[in-house]
Amino acid sequence: MTTVSTASSLVSLARSRAQEKPDARAYSFLIDGENEERTITYSDLDLHARAIASLLQSKGLQGEQVLLLLPPSLEFIEAFFGCLYAGVVAVPAYPPQVMLTMSRLEAIVADSGTTVVFTTSALRNALQSVRSQVPGLSAMQWLTTDDLEPGVEDDWREPAFDEGGTALIQYTSGTTGVPKGVILSHGNVLHNLALLMEGERGVGFCSRPGSVFAVSSDRALGVLWLPPYHDLGLIGGVLLPVYASTPIVLMSPISFLERPVRWLQAISRYQAGYSGAPDFAYDWCTSRISPEERVGLDLSCWHLALCGGGGTVRYDALDRFANVFTECGFRRAAFYSAYGLAEGTLFVSGRLKPAAPVVKTFDRRALERNQVLEVSADLGVRALVGCGRAVLAQQIATVDANTMTR
Repeated sequence: MTTVSTASSLVSLARSRAQEKPDARAYSFLIDGENEERTITYSDLDLHARAIASLLQSKGLQGEQVLLLLPPSLEFIEAFFGCLYAGVVAVPAYPPQVMLTMSRLEAIVADSGTTVVFTTSALRNALQSVRSQVPGLSAMQWLTTDDLEPGVEDDWREPAFDEGGTALIQYTSGTTGVPKGVILSHGNVLHNLALLMEGERGVGFCSRPGSVFAVSSDRALGVLWLPPYHDLGLIGGVLLPVYASTPIVLMSPISFLERPVRWLQAISRYQAGYSGAPDFAYDWCTSRISPEERVGLDLSCWHLALCGGGGTVRYDALDRFANVFTECGFRRAAFYSAYGLAEGTLFVSGRLKPAAPVVKTFDRRALERNQVLEVSADLGVRALVGCGRAVLAQQIATVDANTMTR
């Protein structure tokens, strides 16, 4: 069963898991998105994190910012925790592959002021041509995760941690402008995890009978393919499983985009109760997964199908998905619509439990005039999905961006 955390830092959280259940599976990563799997235990995670932290400490980087430039992988997770263990401020970033991610990386490098890059030897060599194209990147110090001497973990010295200490700088997606850095403390992250996991007035996924998190250590908490560089992929895919003390199965976003059925096959195979993505992913599955590929899928295990993010949730995307995958055991009541964004660590609002989406229709032209006029379904209306409410002690205010008044 899950163990709710009382840790004061993300490092004490990870270390306590390694002490409580060293041989328990922490993460599994589907290298090919299907069957080729690599798994690490909590003791593996602790050992690799201490080794990486020792390297970073030997370079005098405690308290400094380090750019994490690794592909979605277990290596990314180990490096991220290594930064935490070293008292280094991690700045996760997506390795550039196209001009879009190149411009994002350039913005992050310029804004963060980092002078050290942490990556793999293979990726460092592959990025030789890119380094000269991103101002500031070629002048940085490059460290690699695979340059570690055996036994270096024994040289690790645990820094003093407190909830107010900075854990990472999480950059916004940049979909509505230049990516902005959000400074997150250990306390920020732990509080957001608690919103998801604890209390009768919180979401409390683990506190109710039949909860998706109240599972044995042999069953996956969930399956996620979202990139581990900000909000849901990082908090919900990398840190939440450790907080919940329950394993998770991860895969690369590219694996999902190439063959979206891989996502649903993994949920079915591992009988995962938790997964989610923005609404476009549900549409991608509906349009790209053939009737033949749907044969054999068992989605009856999927109790919490998260849908949300920093924008509106399109009901038509959810409706189409539910209509198509009902035959595979998917239940419309599994949908969990929520609102979240990097500026809020991850979770901002949601319902107290999964349920069929609350949908209401509003006059489209009135909305364009910033007026809310609920009308019956007809031409000229816009259907909006409710994204819940604030939970626990968190408060939400709607503020005019120009006047900064409620």
